[in-house]
Amino acid sequence: MKKNVFDPFMQVNFTSSEKQSKPVQNISQVTGFSDSSETLFLDKKIAFRPPCVMQGFVVLVKSKSIGSDNVVGGKLLKDIILEMVSMIDLPEYIILANDAVELLKDDRDILNTLKNMKRFGTKVVLSKESMEYFKIAQEDFSYKWSSSEIAQKVVLSKRFLEL
Repeated sequence: MKKNVFDPFMQVNFTSSEKQSKPVQNISQVTGFSDSSETLFLDKKIAFRPPCVMQGFVVLVKSKSIGSDNVVGGKLLKDIILEMVSMIDLPEYIILANDAVELLKDDRDILNTLKNMKRFGTKVVLSKESMEYFKIAQEDFSYKWSSSEIAQKVVLSKRFLEL
């Protein structure tokens, strides 16, 4: 054990290698403390670290549903996208191509989730060709790429998830 390291779950900080055996009774004693992993301890006994963007992580959404069942697959895709915003590490890019661009006009929840992810630094990219084909004018997202630009980003990504 390192010497002179603050352990927020123990009552007493020891400078020797003695075991720390007394747990803190009230987490509010460490309110506002942040350790090296940027975990913040709040009054309500919860740990919170704001999400950050994982560089090189690309999510490509090519359809309005996953699998062949449009009802179940659409709900599954929506649930995945809505849960993505609560991840600790957000993707650097979320690319909507083919009929996935229709999600922006069909579903307000997905639109709002993508706007929130954009606030945290995720770049939401829309396919130019798909937007023209489906006649979608979306001004909330400034990244509109051609299929060759999307292919290049996918090939050069460090981590890739296709939905």
